[in-house]
Amino acid sequence: MLTLGRTSHPTAVMVPAHAAPALHDGTSRVVFYDDPRVSHIEPAPYPRRFLLEFDQLVARSAAQSAVVLGCGDGYLSRRLAGRACDVSALDSAMETVRAARQVAERKGVAARYATANLTDLPEDLSGDLLVCVDLLQRLDNPGAALASYSALGFRFGLFAVPGGLRRRLAQLIGGAAATSGAAGDQHRWSPRGFGDLVAEHFMVVDLRRASGWTLVLARFPNRALLSRARATSVPGVQNVRPPDAAPDQDLH
Repeated sequence: MLTLGRTSHPTAVMVPAHAAPALHDGTSRVVFYDDPRVSHIEPAPYPRRFLLEFDQLVARSAAQSAVVLGCGDGYLSRRLAGRACDVSALDSAMETVRAARQVAERKGVAARYATANLTDLPEDLSGDLLVCVDLLQRLDNPGAALASYSALGFRFGLFAVPGGLRRRLAQLIGGAAATSGAAGDQHRWSPRGFGDLVAEHFMVVDLRRASGWTLVLARFPNRALLSRARATSVPGVQNVRPPDAAPDQDLH
């Protein structure tokens, strides 16, 4: 069950809400970054480099609508909405959704928030872009989750996970919130390993590393095309594109 209104909340809670850690700038201060072009200026719980790469990948998808899974405090959903994107944001924790909705209303940001089972989404969920940041490493079976997401009606997916070193540094400098955020992690991948995981279910368009994060932009599969690509390619992220596709022909 999924309701994007303000009153109905399913009870399924499978993934704990996350608290994104602060990062250190090499001085005695803990700092946050944001892009001044965003209309809802606020402290950002992600490093500048991550946000630059995130924004570039969103722009590359040319998305006008997005669904954010595991929205947490709602920062990324507000960021997307600030770029004139129609945004729905989902989390499994009712209190997290309520808090994110209140922040968006206070800032005048037009984004919808709802609770949902993040590993059993409605089959008719659709849009231009599915955003999944800081979530997959917390799931019991991230491969199964990606497989189920790939059947949804989106054009692109933007998936991002933190590296193990970033988590350890965040715990050292971020205090209780960062330690709590890392406590739910069940999986760690190298950038190549995470790209290969995504490539099992999607057609990888771009893979980037930023401040300890791995970000992957992937096109939702045309099943016949994906089967052909796998049959004629060596396994690996660099080979998941159909062999006769131009570098960016599948982006628009």
